[in-house]
Amino acid sequence: MKATLEHTCNDLLRKYHHNCLFKNILKDGNCLAFTFDNNGTLKGRFFCHEKYQGYDNRVHGGIIAAVIDESMVHCLMGHDIVGVTTELHIKYRLPIFINQHIDIITQITESLLDGMIYNLTTEVLQDKKNVITATARFFTTVTNMPGY
Repeated sequence: MKATLEHTCNDLLRKYHHNCLFKNILKDGNCLAFTFDNNGTLKGRFFCHEKYQGYDNRVHGGIIAAVIDESMVHCLMGHDIVGVTTELHIKYRLPIFINQHIDIITQITESLLDGMIYNLTTEVLQDKKNVITATARFFTTVTNMPGY
């Protein structure tokens, strides 16, 4: 299952997401990486480089919001779903420090309206502490995306 999810995700990324911000600004290859576990949950790792700093020694919250959104898109694509964010709610519990990794765990929690709307959750850990929780809703249909 894991290999199939990753293969499906990569196919949809190439088809619909090939000019993504993360592909273009994180080209060094060691900043952001995702895999799926055997239950279909997306696991990610992000290196919080000092260039993503907001307040001294802390990662900018907007960068983290973008990483969370990206993890949710990857999770959907692994499940053969192309969607756009309609809501994103983030609870910043603790600061995220630069020059360390964060671990990201994302999963689909609910499908509504015959698969047109998906709810997802993400948990962000640094040093095994839950530093952020997020929920989001995605609308899915490629035909409603401009240019497709």
